[in-house]
Amino acid sequence: MKKRICGLAAALTAGVCLCTGLSLPASAYQHSEELNQYAVTVGYQVNRERAAYGVYPLYFSSSLDDAAETRAIELASNFSSTRPDGSNWSTVLDENNIDWYQANEIISQGYDNPKELVASWMNKPNMRSCVLDEKWDYLGISVLYNGNYYSSQIFGNCEGTTFLEDGVFPNSLDVTGDADYDGTVDINDAYLTLRAYSMVSAGAELPMCNLQQQNCDIDGDDSITLQDALNILTYYSYASAGKSIQWSDLL
Repeated sequence: MKKRICGLAAALTAGVCLCTGLSLPASAYQHSEELNQYAVTVGYQVNRERAAYGVYPLYFSSSLDDAAETRAIELASNFSSTRPDGSNWSTVLDENNIDWYQANEIISQGYDNPKELVASWMNKPNMRSCVLDEKWDYLGISVLYNGNYYSSQIFGNCEGTTFLEDGVFPNSLDVTGDADYDGTVDINDAYLTLRAYSMVSAGAELPMCNLQQQNCDIDGDDSITLQDALNILTYYSYASAGKSIQWSDLL
């Protein structure tokens, strides 16, 4: 199998100067619940961005997380797509026995807010194209803090129909009314559904993948309509107010 490692390794500095030759204490490498939550939030935000463009969500891979953890530690002393030993970042995949067909890495430093981090990617064409690329199936993330935040995000896919056993999705994918893959029904789902209806009404292509259409076609008429958006908004309004409601009540 011929591997293809994408050449992009985009660096976000957020106005912070690069530090090279930095020696970190062992305690800086340790995980914390805060850093784990940071990584999870990045993953959720990536999938929300993909949902906004009608692209299927990414599964989270623990093996890619391990590779990203190695890279995050390296970035704190050598903020570069080139590893401290002079090799390309992609060699970390082989070291972790990850057999990938295509892979890409986005590296970052200096962002203490994961939502702002992903938003900054979406403002840069090369990073935005990476986040929204339909060829990716999996995402691995690791964040390190030692007075500054360093993170590695590795996007990857396997060749053909091969799937990773450690690839998991944090929520159920078939939640009625869920357009943004977060496993819940909220105002953003109503917005995405209304936007999809508006775009189709204006003659544009439906900005939803099959999964989103399945979740948001509330009345089962095989189309995304204004009524679907209103049903989702009504359901959310009742649920958020603590009132009992079933989807069947809206049909």
